Amino acid sequence: MKLITSIIILLGLIATALCTAVPRTVLPDCTKVNNGTITCASGNIFGNSIFECVDLHWNYIEMCNDPYTHCIDGACVSTSSNQDRNNNNNIDDDDDDDDDLPPVFPHEDATTAAAKCKENELKCLAQNGQGKDGAVYKCTNGFWKMIQDCSSYERCVSKPAPHCAW
Repeated sequence: MKLITSIIILLGLIATALCTAVPRTVLPDCTKVNNGTITCASGNIFGNSIFECVDLHWNYIEMCNDPYTHCIDGACVSTSSNQDRNNNNNIDDDDDDDDDLPPVFPHEDATTAAAKCKENELKCLAQNGQGKDGAVYKCTNGFWKMIQDCSSYERCVSKPAPHCAW
């Protein structure tokens, strides 16, 4: 019984030591001056998350968990594009209204990289030259965010709704 108690105490001490060794999220102090401010967190715990200062404490809003999405100026911004061998960026879909989608450049400012889109609209984008691969994107906060990545042998089909198919 003493052995079990000793093991439990030892595990508790180890867990406490490990948890305190993890660096906390770096957020500025939430004061009356910055009340209502929305910011990105830095650090390992919530390293790509958005917080809002409300009543002297930070409220967690959203985590940018898509690998191609990063927190920039308090918003999750998609920086994905399909680069061909000539280092050109291609965004394509199988609809005829290609003129409403500007090219997306990975290092371009987030405000200019946004394509015109309607909230919650789904669209097939980023197919290769043979129309294969690609992904299904959803319009969120004025930006296209990838929600389904088609594998190299699949193609993104727009009808009846955008999805990956053989």
